[in-house]
Amino acid sequence: MANRQNFLDNLKNLGMVMSVALEHTRDNLDQFRTNGTLDQVRQAEWLVTKILTLAAQLEKEFDVLETSIDKAEFIRSYAPINQVSAGFLGSASSLCSGQ
Repeated sequence: MANRQNFLDNLKNLGMVMSVALEHTRDNLDQFRTNGTLDQVRQAEWLVTKILTLAAQLEKEFDVLETSIDKAEFIRSYAPINQVSAGFLGSASSLCSGQ
């Protein structure tokens, strides 16, 4: 149970960190545009490229997670039917075999 809760906590923390980072980026972008040195602009370009790569990797992971969640919900929604069917089929096979 701890691993599942840690996973949820990590997702929540990731959302908060990204939200704060976005807010700070918006607040400081105009000042950076007007006052940043050429070296700082190059550094920012490199960092943005690195962040975009991480964002693409996160998007892939989230797609996998969403697919897993969708499959789990689908399986759960049919689990009672499958259990009833298995019980019925088990009863029917025992009747056919004379048990």
